[in-house]
Amino acid sequence: MTMTLLKLEDEYTHLSLAPELGASIVNWTVRDTGHPLLRHADAHALDTGLPGKLGCFALVPWSNRIAEGGFDCPDGWLALTPNSLTDPLPIHGSAWQQAWQVVSRTADEVVLQLDSSVPFAYRARQRFHLSQGKLSIELSVTHLAERAAWHGLGLHPYLPRTASSPGVVLRRDKIAHTAGCAAR
Repeated sequence: MTMTLLKLEDEYTHLSLAPELGASIVNWTVRDTGHPLLRHADAHALDTGLPGKLGCFALVPWSNRIAEGGFDCPDGWLALTPNSLTDPLPIHGSAWQQAWQVVSRTADEVVLQLDSSVPFAYRARQRFHLSQGKLSIELSVTHLAERAAWHGLGLHPYLPRTASSPGVVLRRDKIAHTAGCAAR
């Protein structure tokens, strides 16, 4: 599979993204040392076509597993189909299984968008921004279907856990969170 990797950089780090693989982060590394800040993905990991082998991917329009194969919404039960060969329940939404489009791009920022109809109509948007060695990710979802449905979203990072990473610090500066059930 030939895919386009988007590369961003700031004065301290490099970031590579795979829009065609669920807008996944392939690698985020320190420029001077090549030290990975997320799990390092090599060519083999990319060739699998599985975002779960890369550094991080978005969980949209839900995160985690959905028990009982669906959930109650204001209009009644919304059944969801299992979407992974390794899990009998619907897991992590559908955005990680679809190609995203580039909306805008600069040397240190990219905005990606997914207009999806699976399992219902929604629009997801991610903004990746590098500045002074910090990665900011903004993730949003807009419900577009006629029938109301709950949404949940998040990120699935894979952090390196090696003896050579004792100085890596993960910090959550700001999370904007809204939840609700929406109809168009």
